[in-house]
Amino acid sequence: MNLETLDLLTQKIEKALTTIRTLRTDNQRLHERTLSLDSQVRLLESQLGNAHAERERFESELELKTTEAQNLLQELSRKDQEIAKVRDDAEERGMELTLLQESLRDKEVKIQAAAERLEQVMNSLEIELDVRVPATEEEIIPGQTNPSEDKAFGSPQDLFGFSQR
Repeated sequence: MNLETLDLLTQKIEKALTTIRTLRTDNQRLHERTLSLDSQVRLLESQLGNAHAERERFESELELKTTEAQNLLQELSRKDQEIAKVRDDAEERGMELTLLQESLRDKEVKIQAAAERLEQVMNSLEIELDVRVPATEEEIIPGQTNPSEDKAFGSPQDLFGFSQR
């Protein structure tokens, strides 16, 4: 073989060795990178598992809170109905109270009118009695009785049981 061929072969071998060394270095780096990525994948898988577990916990909690909210809404609805009923009852009682107050006012007016009429009658009776009773004892005619001493008839106050105003 000649030297040129040997040199060429040597260069090819050195080139192949350099390529092999480069490939080994690259392979080592790729292996280390693969290990690093595997470690990251395991970490991500663990985090994903935790996230799934947390999601399930949140979904369970959400269902619980949803059920609780629905129960509260139903209770609120019942309370609204109770409040509406109480308001209706209060309105009815208010109307009844108004009617009773009007009735009471009507009766008070009637009582006042009756009291005024009674006072008029009593005043007219007193005037009538004053006209019939002599002014002094000296004017009493013999044989006539003194009306103030007559206990059979009495005064208007005695008749009606009212005191004069």
